Amino acid sequence: MKANKASLVLGFVLAAGFAAAAVDHDHDRAVERAKAAAKRDRANARRDAQSMLVESLRQARSINVIAIISRFGDCDKVLQRLKLEQRGMGEQFSTVLQPLSMQGVTYLDDGKKSLMYLPDQKIMFECQEQATEMAGEAADRMELAARNYEMNVESNVASLVAGRSTFCVVAKPKVAGLPSRQFYLDQKTLYPLRFATSGPDGQWKVSMDTQVVNFPKDMPCIAFNHIGAVRTIKFNPSVDLDSVRDASDRLGFDPVMPRSLPMGFEVQRSELRTNDQGQLAVLWLTDGLASARVYEFRDPSMQEGMWSLGANTVLTEDGVTMMMVSDLSTVVRKRLLQAFATRRPVQIAAPSEAPSVRIGGTHPPVPSEEPNGPQPVLSTPEPSARHGYASSDAGRP
Repeated sequence: MKANKASLVLGFVLAAGFAAAAVDHDHDRAVERAKAAAKRDRANARRDAQSMLVESLRQARSINVIAIISRFGDCDKVLQRLKLEQRGMGEQFSTVLQPLSMQGVTYLDDGKKSLMYLPDQKIMFECQEQATEMAGEAADRMELAARNYEMNVESNVASLVAGRSTFCVVAKPKVAGLPSRQFYLDQKTLYPLRFATSGPDGQWKVSMDTQVVNFPKDMPCIAFNHIGAVRTIKFNPSVDLDSVRDASDRLGFDPVMPRSLPMGFEVQRSELRTNDQGQLAVLWLTDGLASARVYEFRDPSMQEGMWSLGANTVLTEDGVTMMMVSDLSTVVRKRLLQAFATRRPVQIAAPSEAPSVRIGGTHPPVPSEEPNGPQPVLSTPEPSARHGYASSDAGRP
């Protein structure tokens, strides 16, 4: 009898042990399933954020839009207020409303030809262009962005922009030194309505905001009329730099192509730009979301070394000047531009005022006078400053 009781007690103990082990095993399996589900959710969120940005970039030119848009600078100062009118897959027309010094500057792009009109100077810049394949370019840039940023749709960020409900896509860089970015997209159309970047203090700083927006079903053709006679400066269609066999002879120097770029950036496009007065090479750099342009030309009046002013960082080495224009920080611009140098650049003082860059006695198509070119991802068109260098106070790329 005692033996039977002992066996019975031992059986209960063993059964309890097996049950406890089974519970622990089930708990471990549940934890693993929860971790796997969370991992899938994060992956899905990244894919959703990426697909949203791709679709938003496409929608930015494919739907009818009438909007009032503001772009902000330091201390939340309004740099420009624009009226934008766009026919889906047709003309895109914008007019500067503020500041007064740029009021009336207009920009028209129909996909084949772009125009920029400066009313005070009575000057029209005209550029013939080959149509770009937006869908493929958007997908390529988002693939690059996915390698350089963690992107998610923030479910806890709800905001009305111009009276419309939005999704907020947040992109956090995987390398130090670059800002995080917020994209507020209209929930119905995914049209971009607000952009913000994180400042050094971690606070979000709005760089573009929409005050009024409508998506009309029908839009008439947009007419571009100016008053009085104007002087027209025409730019020839750009040519892929890799396809130009005599680029060195035409430019007067070997185009500078960096072997590699830091911080995940790549050369998106390289072109030869020409007009009747001069030629220069143009390189577009991107990490998928951030953008920078580099203009390469020869100007004997430029001093050797590197300096920064406003939204520009300029490097001159062996007589070749490379001018970078971007809303990236000065530190990042310098680091990117150093990849173009063959030796450590000497830092020199910036000029007291923006000089006039000239080729053969006349200016080349520098950033503010180049009416066409790839826009930063999810960016509205923006007429630029009226001098040879862009500045932080007017017209960022």
